[in-house]
Amino acid sequence: MNREYGDQNYIRRLVFEYGTEGELIRAGVIELVSGTLSLRHLAERHEAVIDQYLIGNPSEEIGIIWSDINMNELEAMAEIGYEVGISSDSKASARLADANCTYYFYVLTDQATGMIISATFLYKECPLPNFSDITPCDNGGLRLSWDPDNEGDYLPCPDLDDGIGGETPTLEDCEFLQMMGYDVECVIEEENPLNKPLALFADIPCEVIQEWLATATYEVKQPEINKLNTIVSNIPYGTGTSGAIFNMQDIARLQSINNAHSTVVNMDYLPITINQLPTINGQQMTPDTFLNYIRTNINHFVDNSEATFTPYNHFGINDNELWNSSNPTGAVISIDIWGPDNGSVITSYSNQDQWTFSTIYDPKNFEHPVSGNRDFGYVENSNGSYTFYTRGVDRFTHGIGTLAEYMSELTNTTYFSPFAHADALWESFQSGISLFVNQNSGSATIIEAQINRPDWQNLLDVINGVKPLSTLSSDCDD
Repeated sequence: MNREYGDQNYIRRLVFEYGTEGELIRAGVIELVSGTLSLRHLAERHEAVIDQYLIGNPSEEIGIIWSDINMNELEAMAEIGYEVGISSDSKASARLADANCTYYFYVLTDQATGMIISATFLYKECPLPNFSDITPCDNGGLRLSWDPDNEGDYLPCPDLDDGIGGETPTLEDCEFLQMMGYDVECVIEEENPLNKPLALFADIPCEVIQEWLATATYEVKQPEINKLNTIVSNIPYGTGTSGAIFNMQDIARLQSINNAHSTVVNMDYLPITINQLPTINGQQMTPDTFLNYIRTNINHFVDNSEATFTPYNHFGINDNELWNSSNPTGAVISIDIWGPDNGSVITSYSNQDQWTFSTIYDPKNFEHPVSGNRDFGYVENSNGSYTFYTRGVDRFTHGIGTLAEYMSELTNTTYFSPFAHADALWESFQSGISLFVNQNSGSATIIEAQINRPDWQNLLDVINGVKPLSTLSSDCDD
């Protein structure tokens, strides 16, 4: 989200407003702007300011900008195969009823024709599952321990019932219920070996799996950690006769994939094969010079509506020169990401054929929405061609990512899906490289992306040696 506030401090938040019965009333992006309050004071007060704004008492000293989020359209339910009936009431609300759930919307109707102009999804109500005749899950799957007041112990196994609202329960369902205040416990049950597939990713070459593991386990070196310790925001706290009583320090730090929130891990690999490198100003590029050109002009190769990359220039750190040098290791990059959250990364590794971004917390952009590592590089193939690529392994830093992904699935839209926007960004990277090469006397072909999002524990078990490599791919030996 791009919006300039000059020297004023600001905070953006994704806000979901719920009613007394837990129904979603509205959702939006709210921005709090102040030219007098410090960022720390703004951060300390933002929840109270938002709460007052939602009940009609906007702050006089803090600017407030609200942007509505359109959650879904009425017609989407029919498009995904639901046979629904529609009813409405005098409060301009509507609901669609199917065999399992009722979906509630705000609707805008043409009074003359009665036609629905638009509709905004609010929430759905589904009957509680029937907990009779519970048996163990011998085929594997998820059990949810349920509050006894709801007259049951567990959600039925996937082969005995369709779960909540006609869907097989998943870990994301469980996490969402926990966020909504339900007393549930997530339990993963071991699969019966007779029903267990040979591998999670049967068709993926083992070398791709091994590279993912290397990306996931890469450890940032001490010099880069020392660099982060120099990114400090001194925030005055309290006021005395001679000024601030003391300064609080907000210091940049790494965001490790091991400390992230989500149970799902993103593993992606997006390659481009280049049979002939591009020619610029009459000179054909080498693979090294082309990778360096991609890095220093990365915004020319990606969809800037999804993200833009800028060398860090805050709190006495200006990494523009370092990033544009031949050795950018240690350069911090600020990323303006689609949506309410931005983030920063540090260039934790670089050589002629690869560089690596590692996610960080910093006092300007705060927490990156995901935690992990992403590689950019090339390899030479046996036939003389080159494969340029980006490869990432990361997890949602906080529950809001899981919640946004869940809401996207619930409303049958990719508009708010963090995964969908990440995929769009890196697919645009593929397209940008291919287009540039082909337009500059070269030859490039986009190769199908490998994108997988397994349970983090499965990957962690392989990393820790609990399970063999063949657990991930049948192409790997134990």
